[in-house]
Amino acid sequence: MPIWTQVITNHYATVGEYILADTTAGSFIVYLPGSPVVGDRVYISDGADFSVNSLTIDVNGLTLEG
Repeated sequence: MPIWTQVITNHYATVGEYILADTTAGSFIVYLPGSPVVGDRVYISDGADFSVNSLTIDVNGLTLEG
């Protein structure tokens, strides 16, 4: 069973991390790892309501699949 980390402000994700992004207090950015390799994953779930306050995912200029 994965352990989810609740995030409420800007956050630098690590490979294999499970992020519960709670934007209740306001919008913020999750930065994906800058040097990924094939098979690396970061899991992000809506911890509140993204339609009220947005979550931005910064892909470090790379392509996002998923």
